[in-house]
Formats: sequence, C-alpha cells, structure tokens
Amino acid sequence: MWSKRLACLLMVSFLLASALLALSPSSLAEAAEEEGRPYELKHEEGWLIVNTSIVGLALNERRPFFAWWYVRESTTVYVAHYKALIEYYAWPNTSLLSPHTWIAHLARELAEGARLGPEEVNIEPLLAELRAKVMALHPPVSQEELDEIEELLSELDDAISDLHDKALEVGADDLASKLEELSASLAEVQARLDELRESPSSHKALSELKREILHLSRDWHRCRGHLAMWERQALREKFGKLKDIMREVGREKLFHPPVFSFAEGEWDLDGPHDIKAPNGTVVGIWFTYKLDEVYNPAFKFAEDNIMIRCRLYFVPVEERVDEQLSYTVRRAEFKQDLVIASWRWNVDLLKELAEELGLEGAVVVPSETGLALRVELLAFNASGTDLPDFLSGLEEPSGFRELLASLRHELSGLRDTVLSACDELEDLADQALEDLEAGASLADVSGLLQQMALSVESTLAALELHEEMLSDLEEKASEAELGNVSALATAVEGLLSEAKAFLRAVNATVWQMMGLESPPELSLALAGLKDELKTFSKAFKEEADRLSKALREEAWELGEPARHRHLLAKVRLGREDVDVRPDECTGHEVRARTRVGLKKFFEVRFLSENATLAGWFRFVNASIVRYPDGRVEIMPVELAYLRAGRTLHLFLIYRYFDDGTLEHDPSTGLDVPETAGEEGVLVVEAPTGTETSPEVEEGAPGPGPISYLLTPEGLAVVAAVLIVITAVAVWAKRRGRTINLY
Repeated sequence: MWSKRLACLLMVSFLLASALLALSPSSLAEAAEEEGRPYELKHEEGWLIVNTSIVGLALNERRPFFAWWYVRESTTVYVAHYKALIEYYAWPNTSLLSPHTWIAHLARELAEGARLGPEEVNIEPLLAELRAKVMALHPPVSQEELDEIEELLSELDDAISDLHDKALEVGADDLASKLEELSASLAEVQARLDELRESPSSHKALSELKREILHLSRDWHRCRGHLAMWERQALREKFGKLKDIMREVGREKLFHPPVFSFAEGEWDLDGPHDIKAPNGTVVGIWFTYKLDEVYNPAFKFAEDNIMIRCRLYFVPVEERVDEQLSYTVRRAEFKQDLVIASWRWNVDLLKELAEELGLEGAVVVPSETGLALRVELLAFNASGTDLPDFLSGLEEPSGFRELLASLRHELSGLRDTVLSACDELEDLADQALEDLEAGASLADVSGLLQQMALSVESTLAALELHEEMLSDLEEKASEAELGNVSALATAVEGLLSEAKAFLRAVNATVWQMMGLESPPELSLALAGLKDELKTFSKAFKEEADRLSKALREEAWELGEPARHRHLLAKVRLGREDVDVRPDECTGHEVRARTRVGLKKFFEVRFLSENATLAGWFRFVNASIVRYPDGRVEIMPVELAYLRAGRTLHLFLIYRYFDDGTLEHDPSTGLDVPETAGEEGVLVVEAPTGTETSPEVEEGAPGPGPISYLLTPEGLAVVAAVLIVITAVAVWAKRRGRTINLY
C-alpha cells in the first residue's frame, strides 16, 4: 500500500512541476515575479513582442500586421498581414483585382445615358422598311399594300414625335427644329399616299410618293447628324462633370477607388490590456488596431470607422457574441475581429451621381457589390534572423509586388477596353460596307456611323478614367525609387496615351465620313479605317503583352530574396489542398471550392513539402451586420485566394451591408500538445459594435483544472509543498515510521 501511495504522490508532484514549467518558462517566471502577469512584453524596432507559455506574438505597431510562433519551436514563424479592403462589383463574374470593372461600368452608363432614349433607334428601321415597301410598289397598287404603308407612317410619326418631345425636354432646340422639318416631310409623304389611294393605277401619283420618300430619307440623314452632334456633346459634358466631381478632393459625394490599402492610413495599436476572470486571475489580453488617419482624401470617411479587435487567452474559453454566436477559443488562439462601422459605397454614390448627371436610366444593383478583406499568409524559417528586422523586410517587397500587380491588372483593363473598341469599330465598318455594296444609301448607313462615333467617345471616356488610376500608380512607382518599376509604369502610361491619340484620330475620321456625299467615297474611307484599326490593334496587343510579361517577371524577381526562407508548399482550404508554390501575384484570384454551413468554422491549414505545420488561420462563416434601427443580420462569408510563390493571399468576401456596421472574426493559432482537445472553461462575452474590451461573465463556470485556476505563484507553492511532503514520506518510510496523509 505504501509503495502505491508514494508512487501516486511522486506522480502528482511530477505533473504539477511539469505544469509549472509549461505555464512559466524562465522568462515568464521572471515577468510573473515582477508584474504578476502570465506573459511578458517588450517593444523592439516598431514591434510589440508578447511571449506566453505557448505562443509568441510580434505585432506591428503601425498597421495590422503580425507574426506568431510556438515558443518551443520558435524558428518556424507564421505571418498574417492585413492588406486591404476591396469594394468589388459583380464578383465572381469579374475579378476582385480588376479595378477597371468599375471604370467599364461607369463609362458604359455614361454612353447610354447620353442618348435621348431608345425611340431614336426605331426611326432608322422604320424608315428603311417604309422606303423598301414604297420602292417596291407598281400600279395598280392594292389597298392592302397602302394599308401597310399607312401603318408604318403612323409608327414613324409617333417615333419622331417622341424624339421631338425629348429634344425639347433636354434643351436640344436645333435638333427639335430639324425634327419638325422631318415631320413636315412625313406629312408630304402622307399627302402623296392619300392621292395614290384615290388613284391606285396612277403612275404620276406613285412617282411623286417615291420622290417624297427620298426627300424624307435625306431630311432624316440631316436630322441624324444633328442628333449625333447633340449626343456627342452631351456625353462630353456629362463626362467632364464627372471628372470635375472626382477631382474635388473632400467633396461629400466623392467617388473613391475600389481598393483601400491599409498602408494608406495611420493605425493606433491600443493595448495590451488584461482580461480578468471574476476571481481576479488574468486569463488573457486584448489589443485593438484603430484607423486614426488616412492619406487619400477619398477615404476620409473611413477614419475612426475601421478597427481590428484582437484577443489572446491563456485558458480555453467559450466566447459569446450577444445571442448570435457561440464558439470555443483555444489557448494561444489570437482572435482578430474586423469591424467596419461605416462605409461609403461606390454603388450608392453611382446612383446619386447618375441622378446628378441626368442618367435616370442607369442600372445599379447593390446586391452585386460588397467588400473583400485581403490577408496575406505565410510561414518562414526564422533561424539566424533578427525577427523584427526580418518582418519589416517582408513588408516592402510585398508592397512593391502588389504595385506591379495593380499595374498589370490596370494594363489588362486598358488592353481589353481598347481592343474591344477596335473590334466593335471593325464590325460596324464591315456592316456598313456590306450595306453599301448591297445598294444602301448614305442615309441608310448613317446610324452605323453614329454607333461608331459613340463607341469611340465612350472608349475615350473610359481611357480618361484609366488615366486617373494609372497616374496614381505611376506616382507611387516613382516614390518607390525602383528604376524598373517606375519605367514600367511610365511605359504603361505611354501605351494609354498612344491609344487615346489613335482613337481621337479615328473619331475625327468617323465624323468626316458622316459628311461625305457619295457611297463610293464612304466605302473607300471605311476600307481605309478598317486597315488602320487592324494595324493599330496588332501593334497595341503586342506591346501590351510585352509589358504584361515584364511586369510579371519584375514581380517574381522582387519576391525572390525572401522566398528561400518560406516554408509553405501547400495550404488546406477546408477539404481542398492548394499548391501555393506557383507565383501568380499579378494574376486573378480563384474562388474556394469548399463550402461550410452558416456559423461553422472554415479552417486554413499550413503545409510544408512533407508535413503539416502547427500554424493555422480560421474564421466563422458568419458576418454580423448591425443596423442603426437595432436590427441584426447574419450574413455568410465567401472565400477566394491567390497563390503568390509560397505565400497565400486570402480574400474574405462580405456582402453589401448598406449603412450597417459589419463585424467578422478571423483568428490564428497553433495545433500543439498544450492546445489539443480543449473545451472552454470560462464564458466570455465578446465585444460588439464599437466596444473593445471582452467581459468574463460573473458566475461563469470555474476554470476547471487547478492549473487554470491558480496563479503561477500559487501553483509553485502547491508543487513545492507536495514535493516536501513526498520527501518527508520517503524519509519516514526508511525509518519505519507511519505518517497519515489522509
């Protein structure tokens, strides 16, 4: 019996001593003696270093960028860098990384909004059909044929009347005057038709009707020219007004870029602050990154409205978010709640802008927009490095690579815009040539020429907006003082300038063609324009592709110095394994295939070539939106990713949340022996809204195992007493004495 009791005591003593070592390594014990806290802190080169018994953390004090590691294997360090918020439109049909999506949409709405309405396009086919039917008549004319022509005249009269009313409404007085002349010509056609109805066999009446139809076609041709001039001027005026609005820094209704980089702001790191259980024991710490200031005036609305609340617990807890969510937070798990208290949506601004510019027909769908949080994840071998210095060194190349990626995406948008316009112009020129070869008149093809003019104008409008974005990127490239990057940015801007110059020349050519007086002249001009379009398209495409390749290669070279230390080979996204070794940082994101239910965890595991690493990133598939009227809505979170050469860029995609406050809680952590199979031993009410401090509930379940309940000092006393008792018991046994322990 004595041997069993002694063995039991020795085992308890050993376990308690081991627990003491696990909770308080030498550095932690020193900190505990000095401050009574189960963690130690130090500031080093702009980083706040936190060490606990399980995890080490390095938090950048200027922006949300941090690293974590297992204290017993500190050479493997994991990084989570919160990079940006992206306001997307029509994802996944368009890429999160293609800001020209908004440009294309806006330019398209401007081009359509500059038109008087769909009625004017009805005049062209109605007139063509009327002319064909009249020219096909021969005496004697049947009443059925005359009735068909009468019906077409009535439809044409209604279309002209509608267009006239709209011209007066928008102040296009010259156009209205020409439409009145067109109505008078139509009345003459009606009079000749009435004469033919009275004398169906009269060659003279039929000849006069055909002559009036030709006069009507010529009058419409002149009227069409005035319509084209008005629409062209309207487009220019509306676009000029848009540019003025965009350039008014600080204006309340400023349309902002789709990407807000977290590096474009000043962040304040508040903390650490202790999280205490009801008995006073420190069970965790919390920090908060707060966006205090932004450099781009377009994002002024984000100041004091974005924060990332962080919490680290020394015991496993059950966190509750109001009555909406409940989940276990493990020891060494570092939670980061993204909170966006206010966001000014481009989609809302676009609706307001459409009203201000008179684009009542603009179609803007809020459900197609939202925000995506971009987070960069990686793991590296930190042996032989000065950690703060190495972490700081990761940030700059990553920023340059993203600048190159933005340039490449902008180049891709520029390429698509220009080549699509050239293709459309070629198709319209082909159609006009075919019509002319089939005997069409100048009036018959005037609508096609007008479509060409509006296509060029809307493309030039889109290029103006591309120029705004490229100018900003070129300025950033110059500030970077990297010769190759700056040279490539300048080259992309040069390509845009060439495209603008060419399209302006095309515009002048199209307007000259509208003034030609014979079909053969127009056919020659159209054939020449087609050749110019083909030549330019080929050269433009070759140069754009060359620059795109150069941007991709430069991005690869910038990432090379640090890549040899990176440990990631794959990541496991739910049930999907993704090889992250390819460098596609200048490409497009991929939508994750794995789905989880609402309020369920989605986990991202880190894998090397031959092992599963300890680090992970996860989030709850539930973003909470709180509205000013007290409503609370739970929305799902979608996931996309970009492989970037042993680095993973994650995009957490949130839906449009109007004027509400968005909250979502990603977290990082470690799978190590100390965190295996843990259940929450305390209940914590997580902060919500603008709150920052969690609260351990009064009357919450006790911490459970004594190692969670006692402070390091109390645990040391218990362990020491048991060791002394064991030693006394052993001494007594050797002398044949009996000691009652219970």
